[in-house]
Amino acid sequence: MKETFNKQFDEFYEKKASHLSNIQTKLSRIRKIHTDLQQPHLIKHLTSPKFDPDEEPEQLFIVTDDEITVEKYFSPEQLAEIQLKRLADEERRRKEKLDNWREKGLEEMMGGVLEITKEDELKKDIPKPAFLLTGKPSVHWTEDDKQMYAEYERKVKELNEEREKYKK
Repeated sequence: MKETFNKQFDEFYEKKASHLSNIQTKLSRIRKIHTDLQQPHLIKHLTSPKFDPDEEPEQLFIVTDDEITVEKYFSPEQLAEIQLKRLADEERRRKEKLDNWREKGLEEMMGGVLEITKEDELKKDIPKPAFLLTGKPSVHWTEDDKQMYAEYERKVKELNEEREKYKK
């Protein structure tokens, strides 16, 4: 009887694990869609389902750090070693701040990303011409201003069409 129960328990456990895995993949897709639609405030309402502690009996034997209330004891040698590591880390960070040519180069050449994706390009807006930002009335526009505005409108229209295509 015990073996039958354990067998059924294991079967249900595996079935639930596969269902939870499917739900997790769908939730990750939903989160990505929310960020693409620029609605990250909706992501916090999505909760990830998990096993109940009663469903994972082997977890009873695992102790996590937050369950331990006593401060960990360090010997004087361990304290000295920790202090040396901390000082070495601080020195390394200080040197990296002084010599971050990789980050500067990446930022200058590629806008801070290693791989430019179509999604990133579609998220960017077309910059408005300077005369629009200053609030110059349309009756005072020069021919160059009118051409720049027509070009701006054309680019905005193309970008919106691309965004619509990508959403589908």
